[in-house]
Amino acid sequence: MAVFDTWEVTQSQWFKASDAALRSAVSAAAGVRSLTDGAAVYRQGDPPDGLYAVVEGQVRLTGYSPQGIGFLLLLAGPGEWFGEASSLDDGPRQQDAVSHGNSVVLHISHGDLAKIGAETPGLWRAIGRMASLHQRAALASIRNLLSMPAAGRVALLLQALDGRRPGVPLSIAQDELAANVGLSRQTVNAVLQDLRRRGLIELGYGSVRVTGDLTGIAQGD
Repeated sequence: MAVFDTWEVTQSQWFKASDAALRSAVSAAAGVRSLTDGAAVYRQGDPPDGLYAVVEGQVRLTGYSPQGIGFLLLLAGPGEWFGEASSLDDGPRQQDAVSHGNSVVLHISHGDLAKIGAETPGLWRAIGRMASLHQRAALASIRNLLSMPAAGRVALLLQALDGRRPGVPLSIAQDELAANVGLSRQTVNAVLQDLRRRGLIELGYGSVRVTGDLTGIAQGD
């Protein structure tokens, strides 16, 4: 598969901002992995093993509180890169990265990154830029969520997740939803039940399917 012929990977903000030499080195070093639903790219605590990008499907990055409650950090879709923190500091993985449905990911090994970095020093600045982009997006999301009422927070998150695969049930537990929007599980449950009664969502065991337009609620109307 000529993964770098795919629009999503070549047009990602991080890849486009990198110089030609770095893009060429990354392209040459990249390998491809096919993953089935639920297969782990890596797990929290694993040693660093390189940098990844989604070519097809989705990869779910989940962190955990000290109490073991999961919270969704990123639902990475085609063209999105992840795994940069451990690539920079050589520390263990801080979250699980698990295929959400069948997926195909691009992989540049930790050893290949070291070789590219030795030959193309701009790599580390480029990966630092990727980390900065992710941090800015996370902070913007936190600011938006904290400024909204409970229903708006839940609706905004559901809308964002559903936008990746419209109409497909979202595999996310209420504890995880609550951790992501900074609310109690009881409050999230009350919001979800209200959205269900209004015909905007369907609830399953550990899943939510968006069936209506959540825009007004997500905008705080």
